[in-house]
Amino acid sequence: DVSIALDTVKNKAFSGLLPKELSNSFAVSHGLNTENVIVQLYKGGKVIYADVTVKDKDSVLIDFAKDQAVGTIKVNILSAAV
Repeated sequence: DVSIALDTVKNKAFSGLLPKELSNSFAVSHGLNTENVIVQLYKGGKVIYADVTVKDKDSVLIDFAKDQAVGTIKVNILSAAV
């Protein structure tokens, strides 16, 4: 059995529709204050994949092979820090 006191769990999240302009590469400022993040990307209800680089404790860089239309990528970033 494992129990975790909920007040010790620091799960935080960021969600947004990106990119803001036609682009194949864009930075996302999530403000979660950790480099320990999980990034999920969705387009049209399907999980998609891209190269993700953690830039620092508050941002990641997402790179696709092709340009992505404005507001077509749902980006979810979860803090994995406990």
